[in-house]
Amino acid sequence: MAEHKTILSPPPHFREDILLVTMQERINLLKREIATVKESQEIEPESNSLLIRCLQTSLILICELKYISELNAEEAKNFGEEAITICD
Repeated sequence: MAEHKTILSPPPHFREDILLVTMQERINLLKREIATVKESQEIEPESNSLLIRCLQTSLILICELKYISELNAEEAKNFGEEAITICD
């Protein structure tokens, strides 16, 4: 188990605000990708439905990761709720 703690420990220069920005960027990118695929749904409905499910799952997982990290639990909770709304 000690090895896992070493692997999961952030490097000495790690900054939590950078992680939050990165997660926010990923969330925004996935939102845009989902919207783009939904817009093209009429063109290729069968192939796009699987892609939408994959993007939605990715968005939810990132939101859950942000929540679990507890860097900003209330903000992460809001993202998670928003992700569920987007995915419906």
